[in-house]
Amino acid sequence: MIVHDAAEVRRAAPIAFARTPGTGGGFYGEGAVRELETQDVQEMCRAGLARVKSLEAQDDAFIQWLKRRAIEGFYTSQAGLKELDYKGNSFYSVSPGCPPDAQP
Repeated sequence: MIVHDAAEVRRAAPIAFARTPGTGGGFYGEGAVRELETQDVQEMCRAGLARVKSLEAQDDAFIQWLKRRAIEGFYTSQAGLKELDYKGNSFYSVSPGCPPDAQP
């Protein structure tokens, strides 16, 4: 959402963060407001992602490592485990899907 809304935020920054005491400019500081007004976050992200894709196409070791860590991090997080429908370590007295009378 930050990148998606960056252009609109940049247009609104001079109004929303007027540089008077007690308003956004006074609270956040000149540097933060100037960055909102001038930095093209969308273009920066486009260029950065193009570089990442280029490195990925070159089978860059760092990019491969980073992708593995990101995937590992997600699928060991609460959201990732939920996506996997992970039930946790479970103990079954009878094997699931095998009726008790079929046990040896």
